[in-house]
Amino acid sequence: MRNHTEVERQTVSQQEIATPATTSNLKKKPELSTTKRLAYVATFTALALIMKFISQTWGGYLQLFSLKLSFIYIPWILAAVTLGPVDGMFVACLSDLIGILVLPTTGTIIPLMTLSNTLFPLFVWLAVRFIPIRHLYLKTVIGTCVSVLVCTLGLSTLALSLTYGTPFWAQLSLRWMQPIVIAVNLVIVGGLLPLMKKLRLMPS
Repeated sequence: MRNHTEVERQTVSQQEIATPATTSNLKKKPELSTTKRLAYVATFTALALIMKFISQTWGGYLQLFSLKLSFIYIPWILAAVTLGPVDGMFVACLSDLIGILVLPTTGTIIPLMTLSNTLFPLFVWLAVRFIPIRHLYLKTVIGTCVSVLVCTLGLSTLALSLTYGTPFWAQLSLRWMQPIVIAVNLVIVGGLLPLMKKLRLMPS
C-alpha cells in the first residue's frame, strides 16, 4: 500500500507539473509560416512601390492643400501591425530603396532618410505590442503619431537639412503638412484593418 500510494503521488505531481506547460502552449497565438510571411512581405513591398509610383506619376492630380499626396504609409503601417517590427522595417526599407532606383523622380539615396523610413513601422509595432488597451486601431494611431514625430518630422527633416545645407527649423516649416498626409493614410488603414481581420488576413 505504501509503495502504491507513493506511485500515485508521483503520477499526480508529474501531471500537475506538465499541465501548465501544455496549457500555455495551447494559448499561444498562431504564427505565420515562413512561406506565408515571405508572401506578406512581398505583397506589402509591392503595394508600397505601387503607392510610390502613383504618388510620383499622378502627384499633380493627387494634392492636398498644394501638397503631393502619398499613400506609401498604408502598407508600411499594415506590415508593422501584421508582421511585426523586423519584417515591417524590411518592407519600408526595401520599398524605399527600390523606389529610388526604379523611379528617377524620387532623387538619390540619402542614408539618414532611408533610416528614417525604415524605422517608421517600428514605433507602430511597439504601440500595438505594448500599449495595454484592446482597441487595435487606436494603438495603431498612437504608434503612427510617434513615428511621425520621430521619423517624418525628426530624422527625415534632419536628413534634408543636412543634404541641402538648410537650417533644420527652416526645413521643418516646409514639412508641417506631412502629418495631414499621413492622417489620410490612417483613415484608410482604419477601414482596412477590420476588412483584413474579417478575411482572416491577419496572423492572429
